[in-house]
Amino acid sequence: MKPVLLLVLTTGMLFFSTFHNLNAQEGLDAKLIKKQVNCQDISENSSFFIVDYFERGNIDSCYIILDYWSQKCGYTEPVSRANMLLALAMHYYTDALVSTDYIDRMLIFMNRAEQIQYLGLHPERQDFRYDDFVPLGGEFDQWTTRLAKSLMNEYEPGSSEYLLSLFYSGECDTAFQMLKEMPYLTTATGKLYDSIVRQTIKTPVLMYHLYSGIWIPTRNLSAMGVHPVIGMGMGAKSDRNSYDFILDFKFVNTHDYYIAKRSKTGVAEPTRHFFGGYIGFEYSRDMVQTKKNELFYTIGAAYDGFDMFEEDMNNETKTSGTGSYNFNMGGGYRFAVSDGSWISIQGRYNVVDYTISDKFFLSGHTVTVRLAYSYRYNEYRNDRLKRLRYHQ
Repeated sequence: MKPVLLLVLTTGMLFFSTFHNLNAQEGLDAKLIKKQVNCQDISENSSFFIVDYFERGNIDSCYIILDYWSQKCGYTEPVSRANMLLALAMHYYTDALVSTDYIDRMLIFMNRAEQIQYLGLHPERQDFRYDDFVPLGGEFDQWTTRLAKSLMNEYEPGSSEYLLSLFYSGECDTAFQMLKEMPYLTTATGKLYDSIVRQTIKTPVLMYHLYSGIWIPTRNLSAMGVHPVIGMGMGAKSDRNSYDFILDFKFVNTHDYYIAKRSKTGVAEPTRHFFGGYIGFEYSRDMVQTKKNELFYTIGAAYDGFDMFEEDMNNETKTSGTGSYNFNMGGGYRFAVSDGSWISIQGRYNVVDYTISDKFFLSGHTVTVRLAYSYRYNEYRNDRLKRLRYHQ
């Protein structure tokens, strides 16, 4: 009896173990082959069903879909667009819907609209999916365009509602141009746009300068005569403040002889030779700043000097020069000739003393006048202003 009982128990345990392993294997297979629902599925289905429910008048279901869509995939541009258009369609719009990042969402939609136009020229890419997994130019995009166009008839021109309806109808460039003007400038969207433009303009930019000018001595130093100057510089500008490193050269021999000492012999001799340089740091601040015009004052500190004799290798005589500190201040006016390009004219009064070298004997200060071309560059800033349809 006992052997039979033992055989039954062993067989039962073996059967149970085999059955358990088979179930475990089937469960693992099911997990491995089970299709995972992702944002592509959710976005494609949501963008389809929200159109269907809206056209059937089931607005509550539309909001349920939007809530689920945003929770699973984030508050993407299509979600933001549908939410805004539903608010406009139901006359629930408030300025609270214009969040701090709303202009960026508008820029995303504008780029999407450009991509849709591109697809019209290249139908072979019609199945292309955008970052939000909603088919470009598909049923969802067509629905929002139709809805926006119909909403334009429900709102008065000059209101935020009209502007947003115009924008989502596909007239993106027109809407952005209108944001700069009254009465749209005072709307919530207009104020946000203006704030972002101003903030972008204040982004620091690199600056490069090329200029020519004249060097005009005063008092006893005026005997040296007026000399031309050419120079260059580079620096940075942040909002109203500019910081520049400047290098320039003044040249052309003097009209009359002047007396100076050679470095090697210490003997005073007449000479007409003149070639000088200026290297320093300058700070400028705009007192008046508009879209295309800037009125500024400037101060600077530099080393300034010039050679008084040429080097003569045959007579083994080296060049001799004099140098001085240069503290200067002045002002000027600059205006924009194109995006990033500016022309300026400025005058500076320079406090110098070339006699401190004990090799030059004419004292006085100088006045310099510059005509400069400057180019301002920041790729991010320039691209963002271009996308905002803001042109300087």
